[in-house]
Amino acid sequence: MNFKHNAYRHNKCLCGGDKDKRARLCSLCFLKTKTKHGMFKTSTYYSWSNMKKRCRDKKHMSYEKYGGAGIDVCKRWEKFENFLADMGEKPEGKQSIGRINNLKGYFKENCQWEDYFQQNSNTSKNKYISFDERTMVLPEWARLLNVSRHTLYYRVKSWGVSKALLVSGYKQNI
Repeated sequence: MNFKHNAYRHNKCLCGGDKDKRARLCSLCFLKTKTKHGMFKTSTYYSWSNMKKRCRDKKHMSYEKYGGAGIDVCKRWEKFENFLADMGEKPEGKQSIGRINNLKGYFKENCQWEDYFQQNSNTSKNKYISFDERTMVLPEWARLLNVSRHTLYYRVKSWGVSKALLVSGYKQNI
């Protein structure tokens, strides 16, 4: 019997993952015990970590839009535990952490968990469209009218706001 080879035989961890025979925990459970919050490698932790990188790491691909534009993370959120206490765990189906006012940084009163539609409706690229005493961004108008945002975009570009919204069924969907 080869004792050295046998020492590396894998067994199951309490979580069901593979672990080294000599180890008490698998690598993921071990990493979770190294943090006070136990949420290392969760989607909530990943969102928090990426938020900080966008604002502080000059090598991050989005740094220019965030840190380079003066957007920063509040001091309280330096610690993941504080971020978690303020925002809670990332809800199912929510894509990322979003800022309510894009001109301000990341802090409790200015942040919320957002889905893909909310993220796309809250960008600096969006233009507001006003019609019939209502003002919304194009994706919101498209959702209201039950047409794709691409279709509505090309209609507005070709026909103007009034005709594009009326042809798209504005009066029926109100």
